[in-house]
Amino acid sequence: MSKKFLIVLCACLSPLFFPWQLVIALTIVATWFFPWSAVMVGTIEDMLYAPSFTTHSGFLIGLAISLCMLGVRYIVKTRIMEA
Repeated sequence: MSKKFLIVLCACLSPLFFPWQLVIALTIVATWFFPWSAVMVGTIEDMLYAPSFTTHSGFLIGLAISLCMLGVRYIVKTRIMEA
């Protein structure tokens, strides 16, 4: 397995084992390699800890992190190509 896949897999399994601070750190690292992994982790968080809430904050926070990381990756790619 590739290292990138293992990082994303660890981020998806982290809500089961680690506190929220480490989950966020792993999710941000995994989002650099696969931008939509934050949405997956947020959805897992919602399904595990808040299934009956009407506002799914984990999904929304994951979506915001994913969109921000997509922007960062776009800026980094264009800056590297321009140099």
